[in-house]
Amino acid sequence: MNNNNRAEGILALLIISGIILAAFSPLLANHSFLWDDELNLLQNPRATSPDLNGIIRYWTEPYLNMYIPVVYSAWSLIAMAGQALGLHDGGGPLSPWLFHVVNLFFHLINGLLLYLLLEKLVKNKPAAAIGALLFALHPVQAEAASYITELKTLMAFAFSVGAMNIYYAYKLNPKKNGALPIGAAAGAFLLFVLALLSKPTAVVAPVFIFIINLLVLDWGCKKSIKEAAPWFLVIIPFLIITKSVQPPYSHQFVSSMGERILIYGDAIAHYMAKTAYPAPLGIDYGRTPQNVLNTGWGYFAWIIPAVIAGGLLILGKKARPYLAGALIFIAGFGPVSGLSPFVFQTISTVADRYMYFSMAGVSLIAALIIARQPHAIVKGVAGAVLLALGLLVNLQVRTWDGNENLYIQAIKANPNSAMSYNNLASQYMHGTTQGLMFYHRAFTLKPDHAVAVRNLCSSILSMRNEHPAQNLRFLVRPEDQFKAVSYYNYAVNLARTEDYSQSLLWMGKALALDLFNPKILNNYAVLCWKIKDYKTARTLFELAGELYPESPDIAENILLTLPRPESSDTKAENLIFFNAIKTG
Repeated sequence: MNNNNRAEGILALLIISGIILAAFSPLLANHSFLWDDELNLLQNPRATSPDLNGIIRYWTEPYLNMYIPVVYSAWSLIAMAGQALGLHDGGGPLSPWLFHVVNLFFHLINGLLLYLLLEKLVKNKPAAAIGALLFALHPVQAEAASYITELKTLMAFAFSVGAMNIYYAYKLNPKKNGALPIGAAAGAFLLFVLALLSKPTAVVAPVFIFIINLLVLDWGCKKSIKEAAPWFLVIIPFLIITKSVQPPYSHQFVSSMGERILIYGDAIAHYMAKTAYPAPLGIDYGRTPQNVLNTGWGYFAWIIPAVIAGGLLILGKKARPYLAGALIFIAGFGPVSGLSPFVFQTISTVADRYMYFSMAGVSLIAALIIARQPHAIVKGVAGAVLLALGLLVNLQVRTWDGNENLYIQAIKANPNSAMSYNNLASQYMHGTTQGLMFYHRAFTLKPDHAVAVRNLCSSILSMRNEHPAQNLRFLVRPEDQFKAVSYYNYAVNLARTEDYSQSLLWMGKALALDLFNPKILNNYAVLCWKIKDYKTARTLFELAGELYPESPDIAENILLTLPRPESSDTKAENLIFFNAIKTG
């Protein structure tokens, strides 16, 4: 590289850095832990009181059913640094500001690393810069960059693309004849292992390499497989580790592979839509497998991406690099696409943070277009798009400044977000009339949302104790009570067939309509006990007992459950479950 090229490269890196920092500048004033940050950090004694022993334990055992020691170790080191500097802007032992700064640092590094990779692939610095900025500035990236918990995604991407840069620096260098020295191979291997130890979704990196080799570099199928094979071999032990540390997943939302493919197709269509029009954005899109399959759209969403992919194939060899970008986009969220069920699907199969790796495919397409069409008007349009994205992502990052802003934005994006109504009420309105309304709204939207009904009932108990004269019957409409009985009876029949998950859902629908019915409260509590949700069961038994103190059956259930510890050996079949209510 001559001096001019080196200077141009450094200037490009500086410009990209400045633009990214300006767009994400609100993070430098963010002093909030958000959402599950409390679980991963504030309730984690190894984070609040970090030491070397705690860091070592991350490497010897999983934490919260995840084996990602690199990220947990990084959080411990950040906590140590914050405490050493005396930073306590979060009001506790940890400094959320410092964690946000580290997230921003890694997002910035990822933009620079992607620029270096794209420059190797398209051989055009302005095109590579535009592609990298598209990746970094797109509003869907605000979630991963702003959400402290998602440092795992940022680090996994950084190590993955760092490894790919080493690999292609030698493979595409004519002076090296495509040979990868042992030192470089070891460096790439180490970075890729660190990526897998940051977040298991880094398993998509070998897929990216195979796609690039086959369709962008045109190495042919045999050579592409040979080159990608060592990368795929590396991921095997990490797949085994990930599978072994995760508990058996009891909620299999989709029974057939055909239905899971439909879910994947819907996810592709959703992510394409958010890429093209990134608004409104939120943490809960409500696209659960049930919701997708219960709408006609869920069976046809795959057609749009299939038509686009088919069109690229028809266009032939010239379109192959663009097809590579499209396939990288689709592969990037493959581990959380719904092909294999995962926990967050109870809320939504899709989430902005799952797009982080995928946006590399979009950036590749953009870089290819600019490199092949280097006209001033094309660059002008690209500049205008980047300016708009930069302004939008700056606004989106601001919605991550505090949980209240976060949940309000989530409700704007999805008015049916039960999780957001529940979380907003629990953090800011518990024990208030507005909080009751929000809990009730969450429970009505998702009748098997045990946390929402527990919060709702505990809030009612609190308000009845503090304001016994207050009438809380505004939560129930008399005209809904007959429908509630129908739901209740159906739930009772489902329970007799031992279909407890569906029974809980329908009993929840009944309870949402007739909240102060002690029989419905009792039976919902029994069903919670059957699925081992003892905390919710006890709260509902307590409320049922207050509403119906003369019932010996409810009193018996309370005696069987409330005095016992969480590890109670009380069997669900010993609890009294009310029969169907006669109507007519």
